[in-house]
Amino acid sequence: MGADPQASAALSDSDRAQLTQLEESLWRAATRFDLGFMEKTLSPDFFEFGRSGRVWSHEQILDMAGRTIDATLPLPNLSVRLLDADTAHLTYDSAVVSDGVVEHAHRSSIWSRTASGWMLRFHQGTPFRLAPHALMRWHELVRSRDLRGLAELLADDVVFHSPVVHTPQAGKAVTTQYLAAALRVFFNDSFRYVREVAGERDAVLEFEVDIDGIQVNGVDMIAWNAEGRITSFKVMIRPLKAINLIHQKMAAMLQARS
Repeated sequence: MGADPQASAALSDSDRAQLTQLEESLWRAATRFDLGFMEKTLSPDFFEFGRSGRVWSHEQILDMAGRTIDATLPLPNLSVRLLDADTAHLTYDSAVVSDGVVEHAHRSSIWSRTASGWMLRFHQGTPFRLAPHALMRWHELVRSRDLRGLAELLADDVVFHSPVVHTPQAGKAVTTQYLAAALRVFFNDSFRYVREVAGERDAVLEFEVDIDGIQVNGVDMIAWNAEGRITSFKVMIRPLKAINLIHQKMAAMLQARS
C-alpha cells in the first residue's frame, strides 16, 4: 500500500505563521482593499460562499469598494491543518461590528501552496448567534433550580413586572423575592420553554407548564445590560384560570416568605 499523503504532511511553524498572517490580512482594510495584495493572494479560480449566502467570484471580490473593517483580531478559535503537503485548511470564528451590532460567523478557508507562495482558493462564512451570557445563566438557573445565582444575575435597578400585580416592582431585593417565589410555583417537572427569540440585549421566552391540572402558557420577557445583568423581567400568562391560579399561589408563597 502507498503512504498516506496526509500522514507525511507536517505543518511547519513557518507555514502556520504565514497562513495566519495571510488570513488575518483579509480582515484588515489596509490589505483587504489593496488591489495589488489581493491579486497576489487570491487564486484565479477563487470563489466564496459569503455569510449572507451570496456567492462571490474572484472578480467581484477584487472590485469591492474599500471600507472600514471592525473585526476581532487575532482571529478567535483559529485552527490550521494540512490536507496534503501543498493544501491548507483554516477554520475560525469571526466577530465583526456592523452598524453597531456584532455579527458572528464560522469561517473556513482553503489555501494552496504555489511557486509564488500561498494563495486562497475558497472561503465560506456561516452565520451563528452567540447565546447572550445573561440568557445562558438564566437557563442554567432554571435547569438547576438553584436560587443562589439569582442575586448575581440581577442588576441593582432591575424591574420586575408581575402578571398578577399592577405596579412594577423595582429593585434587586423585591425582584429576587418575586422570582424566587415564581421558581417554586412554576418550575415543576412539566415546565419547559417551547420558543425563544433573542437579540443582543433582550429575549422573549415562551413557556408551558402544568400546575394543579391547569395548562399554563406564558412568556418571560427579559432584558439585560452590557454587564450581562438582568434589568427587566416581565411575565405574561394565559388563560384566565391560569392567571387566577398563579395569583393565589404567588400570594401564598410571598406571604409564607415574609
